[in-house]
Amino acid sequence: MWSTVATATCTNVDPYTKLKGYAMIEWWQRALGVVAIAAIASCGAGDLAVSSACRAAELEVAIHAGAEGDGFISIAGVAVGTDGTAYVLDSGEGSLIAFAPEGDEVWRVRGQELGITDFAEPGWLHRADTLLVFEDVAGGRLSFWTERGEWAGSLALDSLGVAGRVVWVGAVGGEGVAAVVEGEEDAESGTPELVLVLAVAGYGVVDTLDVFAPPSPQVIYVGTHELPVDPPFAAYPSFAVSPDGLIAVTRGDEYRVAIFDAAGQPYAEIRGRDEAPAVTRADRRAFGRLLPDTLLVDQLTFPATHPAITAIATTADGHLLVRTSWTRKDQVRWDRWTLTGEYVDSFMLPTELLPATGVGNLIYGRSVDEIGAQHLALYNLSGPSTCPGPAAPSGADEARGGR
Repeated sequence: MWSTVATATCTNVDPYTKLKGYAMIEWWQRALGVVAIAAIASCGAGDLAVSSACRAAELEVAIHAGAEGDGFISIAGVAVGTDGTAYVLDSGEGSLIAFAPEGDEVWRVRGQELGITDFAEPGWLHRADTLLVFEDVAGGRLSFWTERGEWAGSLALDSLGVAGRVVWVGAVGGEGVAAVVEGEEDAESGTPELVLVLAVAGYGVVDTLDVFAPPSPQVIYVGTHELPVDPPFAAYPSFAVSPDGLIAVTRGDEYRVAIFDAAGQPYAEIRGRDEAPAVTRADRRAFGRLLPDTLLVDQLTFPATHPAITAIATTADGHLLVRTSWTRKDQVRWDRWTLTGEYVDSFMLPTELLPATGVGNLIYGRSVDEIGAQHLALYNLSGPSTCPGPAAPSGADEARGGR
């Protein structure tokens, strides 16, 4: 997330690139598709820099302990405590599971066994202070749990008084919630704008933090039929909340992350270098393989470069992780910043490691093996390594050690 000597070759092994329904999916799923497709193409596009700013990420533990000990069914979210305990939300099993850093299971709760319906369609897992929080999409609420696996209540999204469909939500402490809702549709494309609001249960929306216009679909023709396709390698917004209630948001088209406090006031801004890998002919061919016929790719318009940012995430100890489009072989570059806007370091992780979070020098994320089984991977950041892309984000002369 820097100079040009890359000689490595690309191996396109990202499982998410097999999205044949790419033209017909939700905006947040499209963003995941962008992350996956970017992994195909930007390999070797940037120079390599040997610097203490880039650190090696070594696999420490791979946890396969799913419902039957043979892998998770469907990991919907991963969170981590300040002591390194990992929490996994398995939407397939309808369970929330805690693991020690060594990989041993600490506890497991299953919604069906407890008679709790919060696991009918569980979504993104995160921490709000000392509580674990995930969205029960089917029930339209947030579900709260202690770090000991005890249910701590729920918050109905209807009580927030937001207008429009909620497509992302994060708890920011008390009964405060940051939410992204669909706004008015663009008259030409029919794509709804996305509105980031701060709301309080029982009081409604107290502030509008930002408004986004997702890229409009392009249209390709299959015979006489029109097929809307999301624009190749387009930038999509990404959102995250920290355990202490800070709200991070990026548009993805430039290396900029705005951070708000739990009251909706500007708190900090992260600015890095906007350079991103060029979109190449290999990228066009890779995107074409997602279409019903590869020749249809000639009907699409491609941008000059990949997005500057493809995802963001927060850690248990007050850092923001920024996923770039810079890749080498089957790995992608992440940058780590403090939530006050100071650059810390960078590292390479497998392209399929999403979602990601961490604490100290430990990075956790969902991974997928060669047969498609999901597991929890734990990486340890160690000594100097090499990263593709610009030598260091703007304003960062040298790396600062992570906590």
